[in-house]
Amino acid sequence: MRTRPVYEYLIFNGRSSLEFRTRISGGGTYKSPQRDISTIEVPGRNGTLTLDNGRYTNVQETYEAFITEDFDANLTALRNFLQQDSEYHRLSDTYHPDEFRMARFIGPIEPDVRFNEAGSFDLTFDRMPQRWLTSGESPTAVTSAEAVTLYNPTNQTALPKIVVTSGTGTIRINDVTMTLTANNGATVIDTEMQDAYEGATNRNNQLTLSSGVFPALTPGNNSIDVSSGVTIEIYPRWWRL
Repeated sequence: MRTRPVYEYLIFNGRSSLEFRTRISGGGTYKSPQRDISTIEVPGRNGTLTLDNGRYTNVQETYEAFITEDFDANLTALRNFLQQDSEYHRLSDTYHPDEFRMARFIGPIEPDVRFNEAGSFDLTFDRMPQRWLTSGESPTAVTSAEAVTLYNPTNQTALPKIVVTSGTGTIRINDVTMTLTANNGATVIDTEMQDAYEGATNRNNQLTLSSGVFPALTPGNNSIDVSSGVTIEIYPRWWRL
């Protein structure tokens, strides 16, 4: 059984809420996204037709937060930190230690202040639908010595990042084969962004795809192998809803 921290907290954009003496409750962080579906009404036809757009929508998640010491100074510092931009940043908390999300703070902060010394307030974030598993950030090395079976523990298809650490040749993931013809030992193939690059060098012209699509890691077992002289590290980027 996991030992609970003394104080529950969140980490956003690299900084802990405890830096601002802010503790949280995570009761509002268990929401799931909605599947993006368009509905179509057809005259003369009963019922509603649906069109699945193949994506999930963002989720608004709210933390109940409170500060019990040096309220004004800590709230001011927290507010200015959270509202410094409207970009997506990494968000994690002690309620979900095995995952992180990408979110942007949307506010507002409207505290309920007691005796000008302590106060409670909501912290609301607009987050992307994926709950990324921290285990999906760990790379698996693959060499030509043997094929590797990588198990996807989720129900969602993952789009990995592949770093070709040496060699040129073929990389096969399930039924998709990629052929890389140029590499100095640091080519990145990002299947989510559908992009290949090495530093500032674009490698898309040196990468061919057997089926015209980038590979993916489906739920369950995935077979991966590379040709002679090629070594890769694959970051699976597992996620769940």
